[in-house]
Amino acid sequence: METQYIDLHSHSIYSDGDLLPEENIRVAAINGLDIFTISDHDNYRGYFQALKIAQDLPITLIPGTEFTAKKYHLLALNYNPFDKEFQQFCEYSRQIQEGEGERRVQMLQGYNVPINMKKLKNNCPSSRIGKGNIIRTLMTDPECREYIAKNHKGQTMGQIVDFYIGDNGLISNLDNRRGVRESDAIAATHKAGGIIGVAHITKETDSIEDLDKLVAQGIDFMEVQPRLLEKFNYQKFIDHAEKINLPMSYGSDYHGPSLVKRTMLSRDSNILHENLARILDKGFVKIDR
Repeated sequence: METQYIDLHSHSIYSDGDLLPEENIRVAAINGLDIFTISDHDNYRGYFQALKIAQDLPITLIPGTEFTAKKYHLLALNYNPFDKEFQQFCEYSRQIQEGEGERRVQMLQGYNVPINMKKLKNNCPSSRIGKGNIIRTLMTDPECREYIAKNHKGQTMGQIVDFYIGDNGLISNLDNRRGVRESDAIAATHKAGGIIGVAHITKETDSIEDLDKLVAQGIDFMEVQPRLLEKFNYQKFIDHAEKINLPMSYGSDYHGPSLVKRTMLSRDSNILHENLARILDKGFVKIDR
């Protein structure tokens, strides 16, 4: 199989990214990628918008969605984006996460932060509401920006982001986290002709047994994010995936220029392997192998 470079995890304005979908795909082409997806949280619309220019670029665009499940984030790839049941499932998942966004806004209001859902939706009208959208609103709404200036004097943007949505941030860890059931996301994706895997598993668990449970539920692959290789014990998951012949994908979790630590992949170890190509090729977009 000819060597093909992939980045199958990125975000646009339809979730919590900075850029329009067509801007994402253009960056991907400039980076030398061969296969790319815009996998917005609980959304599929970015595919249609990016497709307008993807057809004129030397790159293959496949549909993608990152579902927010109860414990994990699951990455659906190459499903039929016209499938009505799949679209309805995305809407159902978005509604759950909008409720989670409201909970976070209420927490901030408890600290006298001048934010509300109206500001959030006006600031991010096309988005599935999440933590990233809250940060964008805090930094772009005039009242919120004044609050940040007063309460975070001398702090870097990284420190501000960590304070609110870092691993132990003010609004990061909600009690009783809500999301779709993993089994439902797997079933919806398979029914729409796609494949689905676990995204950045090392952010959610350090247990190989948890990966095996997801495999038993029907996931098709495991994502590797090169930027996390040193931060987490990814290698043991990679070794296990190879042992059980679980295909591996590569993704950057690119959100645009504001998240400088999440640069889009280019041409390195992010090569499309035959076992992933084989199952991807059965989906909506045929993979040139």
